[in-house]
Amino acid sequence: MIATIALTFTPLMLTVVVHYEALSGLSRILQKSTIQSRPKVLVVVFGVITAHFTEITIYALTYWIADAGLNIGDFGGNRAVNFADYLFFSAETFSTLGIGDIFPLGMMRLIASLESLNGIVLIGWSTSFTYLTMSHYWAGNSLE
Repeated sequence: MIATIALTFTPLMLTVVVHYEALSGLSRILQKSTIQSRPKVLVVVFGVITAHFTEITIYALTYWIADAGLNIGDFGGNRAVNFADYLFFSAETFSTLGIGDIFPLGMMRLIASLESLNGIVLIGWSTSFTYLTMSHYWAGNSLE
């Protein structure tokens, strides 16, 4: 049970720090950049997508450790057999898409539940940051 709790909260805390640092870094890049204003929005969009992919990968590693390493759970359905399956499941869960061709069993359900909550918060944070960036850098605040 202790391993499950540690394995649940470690990626949650790690992804929040990764996201904070990614947005902070993007903010510094934008301030120092000599590129035109509107393309800065593209830098932010690609930056937050990269941050989310990194966070999804952190959770995929967590599922791999939980399943193959610590054996604290399993997957039902189309059995996850390689890292690509963990990555795909993590992307579904993080985005709350939840196609459901594979699903966690046992204590790994707690990790998946908190990943969804974490994903919603981090995606919302990215949306807010992107909106603020667009409001600041989009010429004349119009949607031309």
